[in-house]
Amino acid sequence: METLPITLGQMQAVEALRSKYENNLSSHAFNSLYLWREQMGLSLLLTPDFYTVRCNWRGRNSWFFPCGEEEASLGFIREKMRESDFSLCYLRTCDADWLEKKLPGRWRLSRYPEADEYLYDTDGHITLAGGNYANMRTQVHKVEREYVPRSAQLCDDNIHEALEIVRQWSHGHCRFSSSDLRDDRVDEEALILRKELGITGIVLYLDDKPVSVTAGFPLGKDLYDMAVAKSVSVAQGVPYYAKRELFRKLSFHTINMEEDLGIPGLRRMKNGMSPIAKNEIWEANLL
Repeated sequence: METLPITLGQMQAVEALRSKYENNLSSHAFNSLYLWREQMGLSLLLTPDFYTVRCNWRGRNSWFFPCGEEEASLGFIREKMRESDFSLCYLRTCDADWLEKKLPGRWRLSRYPEADEYLYDTDGHITLAGGNYANMRTQVHKVEREYVPRSAQLCDDNIHEALEIVRQWSHGHCRFSSSDLRDDRVDEEALILRKELGITGIVLYLDDKPVSVTAGFPLGKDLYDMAVAKSVSVAQGVPYYAKRELFRKLSFHTINMEEDLGIPGLRRMKNGMSPIAKNEIWEANLL
């Protein structure tokens, strides 16, 4: 089975399968696959019944857990099990359970916490009621006290400001995960191709100066993926204030803020924002 480079022309077919088989992982969304294709060495195997992704970054013969019809997915896995160094990554808990049920005793299943996806309740972050949101209330009030904040929908008129925020952030940070993945180039391409990828967002201004950009795309009927979140202001509370401004403009009940890439500071920030749940991610290696 030969994989192909990931191109925009595959978007409709991938998203149709992901929707039909109710896979709401950010990792399996076409936008995520397209935006990370170069850094992670991704290529796509797409059939009428399922799709999967070869991931060179994870290993010579590592594949995303298939999304699609069960028997077709199982047939793919059985065939690949004949090859050396075959492994599967980005499994949900239900996928790990299914794999052990269908092919018992063949796998070493282990958690992959740096790929866990953080989920947040939109209403909670808008109302900021209760003790879980005390720190975030303080941040919001501080920004409102010390500045004149406003936000604008991401559009042709401010896209150059959004891109400049991402580029300024990149110049001022050397944020690498343990595997040397960087998301600044991903952010830039997401903004440039926002129309093709169906990405929406906002630019936040303090005293009319652009300081933050947040943007993303739908993962499901009531689920939105926040794919871009960069701030360049030194003012305390701006990164959170910008995220909340985007939450306020969305009609989705739940926000997926993706993984923490194993970066300690990012993990503290995402846990500190009171997630309501996580998509726990697993990996599977042949015994």
